[in-house]
Amino acid sequence: MKSEITCSGALFYALETKRFLLLHRTQSKQKNVWGLVGGTNGKDELPWPALQREISFQTTFASRMHD
Repeated sequence: MKSEITCSGALFYALETKRFLLLHRTQSKQKNVWGLVGGTNGKDELPWPALQREISFQTTFASRMHD
């Protein structure tokens, strides 16, 4: 039986500064890498709600780190 993993990710680009938003991953399988905002969808979770959840969690978490 083949298991399927669904992931959702987003690439953010700021028109004013012409910069992309990448997250520095320090606590993942591959340490010290840069990647998109996103992650693995929960079981029976649709891609768009999963991405909204990941964006909210990851960008809120990142902003709290710099307070």
